[in-house]
Amino acid sequence: MRIAEITWNRAAILFLLIAVLIPAIALPASAQYAIIARESVAIQINEEHPGGSCWYFPDRGTGTLYDIPALTIDNQTFCRLEPEQTETLAPGAYTLLYEEPVLANGKYFKDISWVNGSLISAFSEVDSIDESGNDGPMVLRDLEELITSNGFNSFSESQIVIKEPSLEITDIGQISEITFTIAGTSNLANETPVIIKIDEDRYFAQHNDSFTYQTQVIKPLYDENGHWTLSLLMPIQAMPAGWHTITAYAGDLTATRRFKVDQRDWEPAPTPTVHVKYLSNGDIAPVYVTVEKTIIQTEYVDRWHEATPTPDITDALGEKVNYPYSPGEKIPGWVGIGGLVAIAGIVLFSGWKRK
Repeated sequence: MRIAEITWNRAAILFLLIAVLIPAIALPASAQYAIIARESVAIQINEEHPGGSCWYFPDRGTGTLYDIPALTIDNQTFCRLEPEQTETLAPGAYTLLYEEPVLANGKYFKDISWVNGSLISAFSEVDSIDESGNDGPMVLRDLEELITSNGFNSFSESQIVIKEPSLEITDIGQISEITFTIAGTSNLANETPVIIKIDEDRYFAQHNDSFTYQTQVIKPLYDENGHWTLSLLMPIQAMPAGWHTITAYAGDLTATRRFKVDQRDWEPAPTPTVHVKYLSNGDIAPVYVTVEKTIIQTEYVDRWHEATPTPDITDALGEKVNYPYSPGEKIPGWVGIGGLVAIAGIVLFSGWKRK
């Protein structure tokens, strides 16, 4: 956490105070800058006028934050917003008005206040203005006129932009066979943790965190958007060919992106089969990962013809019986004669029984 325009001889004391009171970014109230919804922010007011109040007016419509007391630390003044306050501000452009109090008898006094939907002044000719039904720009104009007419306070203004928090995966690249890079953007606060998971659905049930990685957002002071990057070892040779999913988590945001692992095969004789995998991201010269897989050779063996010969089988007459029977083989003559005798016997027996 850094505060702009702080001299080194006061930094040590101020750091301890800010660590407790302002766990957020502090920005100088000069040019237009961005505030992220649901993010705490402390905006430094250049003029040293403690005891004033901060007003936020949308350039269009409603959504104004009224009369928020300024925070003073070591004679430095800040307009501070909490996450629940920035969450109520709709995305868009806003005017931050800081009501600068007057110094009298060693104390600072401010005049204008917001009470029950009205601007109340003790020193202007118009002591109150009912703002019921007025939008942000109309209330801002009335407030400026009141401060100017009372001759007691003054004000300074800055332009801010409220943006929705964002998280995006922008790129995945391959450096070597197993070294990859994943990069993205985010407007979340500097050093916000980013968790990266590869194929989360596949490995969650296995309780396998080998494909879970962590990095953080790098967001320079005053920049609206930051970036994050991650170098990782991803065992692509063990990943199946096809589509895979990257999921990034930061705060309550989630971003996903798919990438494809392609595979080519060939089989040099006799073995092994070689798989060539690579990241299919459109690179002109992809980085190939060679995976060798030994294939078990299957060979058919005719066990009958190669079996140990068995002794010859003979019939009752001592003649060799071929086994198994092969078509085209000569049938012994006695087989035919025996068959004819059997048929004749059946016919004669049938005729005798009928008589």
